[in-house]
Amino acid sequence: MSTSELQPLARSLARRVGLWCQRLGVTAETASMLVSLAEVLATETEAGHVCLNLSAFAATLNDSADAVRARLLDSGWVSGATGPDQALFVLDTEDRLYFRRYYDYERRLGERLAAAVASPTTPPGEAAVGLLTTLFGAVTTDGSQWQRLAAALALHRRVVVVSGGPGTGKTTTVAFLLASLLEDNPDLRIALAAPTGKAAARLSAAINARAESVPLHVRSRLPRQAQTVHRLLGLSPAGFKYHRRERLAIDVLVVDEASMLDLALATQLLEAVPDEARILLLGDRDQLEAVESGAVFAQLCQTQSLSEAMRGRLAETTGVPLGAIDVPSDPSDPLQDAVIRYTRTFRFRSDSSIGRLALSVREGQADAALLELGAPGEDVVWMGSPGKAPTSALIQSLASDYADYAALARAESTDPAAVLKAFDRVRVLCAQREGPWGVTALNIQLTRALGASGALSIGGLWYAGRPVLVTRNDPLLGLFNGDIGVTLQDTGGRLRVWFVVGETLRSFSPSQLPAHDTAFAMTIHKSQGSEFDRATVILPREDSPLLTRELVYTAITRVRQALRLVGSERAVRLAVERPSHRQSGLRDRIRAARGLA
Repeated sequence: MSTSELQPLARSLARRVGLWCQRLGVTAETASMLVSLAEVLATETEAGHVCLNLSAFAATLNDSADAVRARLLDSGWVSGATGPDQALFVLDTEDRLYFRRYYDYERRLGERLAAAVASPTTPPGEAAVGLLTTLFGAVTTDGSQWQRLAAALALHRRVVVVSGGPGTGKTTTVAFLLASLLEDNPDLRIALAAPTGKAAARLSAAINARAESVPLHVRSRLPRQAQTVHRLLGLSPAGFKYHRRERLAIDVLVVDEASMLDLALATQLLEAVPDEARILLLGDRDQLEAVESGAVFAQLCQTQSLSEAMRGRLAETTGVPLGAIDVPSDPSDPLQDAVIRYTRTFRFRSDSSIGRLALSVREGQADAALLELGAPGEDVVWMGSPGKAPTSALIQSLASDYADYAALARAESTDPAAVLKAFDRVRVLCAQREGPWGVTALNIQLTRALGASGALSIGGLWYAGRPVLVTRNDPLLGLFNGDIGVTLQDTGGRLRVWFVVGETLRSFSPSQLPAHDTAFAMTIHKSQGSEFDRATVILPREDSPLLTRELVYTAITRVRQALRLVGSERAVRLAVERPSHRQSGLRDRIRAARGLA
């Protein structure tokens, strides 16, 4: 691969390695190998992988893994896992190649999680167990028992990871768990967080809704406001305020949409949590991984096992019969007694095409997914092959979906909160940013269509009704990547952009905003943590590497009521049959830190 074919970051790094080799007098043969390693490894990390298998790299050099291993270790630029910290690259005992930075993040996160898994906790008091029993009610045989078991597990453990799709009851688990913990200790300091502002707002709303089921004496102490991870860690231009040397003053951390945490952010977050605090990570292992490198949540949820001792404690705590806790015991599992997976969803009706389609995709059943798409239904419409570019009829149809929002945005004395809520009812979701079916092109066409129809009065870049998506963190303003705002006209005729910042609505001048995009259409990746009543999902063409099972599943599960899918039969089949897999050694780091290697 030539440097001209690489992404800018990979190209820049390869050139720098080449220059360093020249200055240090590295032989031409070794320099060529190191530049190739930088090229390939940088390309892999930009694609989301944390590491690269040695045999795959050796294949690019047309050499054997043994020969390349020896040459790399002799170069002085590659160390073993316990080698000198100054080496740019690391080769671990499983023949995985890393940039030093990513190896260190993975090692540190593995050590932090291993310590939390192994750390004993005080057994829950009778008051906590009693309230948990009251909140969940009588033991049943349906999927809700896993909510009960997960909450009970979190009473007994320092860290618990809960994986489940939309509507499986994860926030019910959180609300009832926190209430039970507060029953034992009314002074607990609890933090609720999520990777994006939208996900944080949804977590806040869900906790507030569930709080009505909690006894009044505990309800007043429940945390009601979630915040972004960046805001929790106190991001500023100087970096994070809280880190491994300056811990957060909390006793419990709950993170929703944890599948969106990349390796670096997950490490920095968990290292900022005090050793004695509880950690509850919620997410969906079947969704897209983080935009940046790493698949932390998916790695944690690879297995689910409970020791015999823990099964006994859970049965005693919850009243669920021991025989009904059908999770195997595996002493070699580095996360035994720390992972619970939900399978039943309560969001979709039993006759919901969206629900059945999502299940088929998640299970990799392409024939069933295509059958569901082809069946007549009110909540799923399949438009088939997208062609080379959107037709004018489709653009008009997509624009008409925003008619209610546009009317509200143009109204005099409109309520910004109501406009934001109206905008969040509908969205166009794309796999790509560029190209005729990408976010950039569709936003331009949708803007023109809304202006041509008179739905919005568009006289330039800024206009009342322009929705924007923040794409770069600005801690001084309190705006973070993924935040959505709407542009409205104030009583003086000036345009202001409104966002939900923390607990309040705030407006900004357009000139104040950090980097942003128009948001009628957004990428499926950016939609994680959001829900829409209606959405149009546009799949990439069949030859796109973006086309994966997780991409389609994530897009489908953003929609509550009506889904329109644009994509060929072959694209759907390829996606459903192509699960993504990111290279990582996190589980081995946890295993090693626990002495299970």
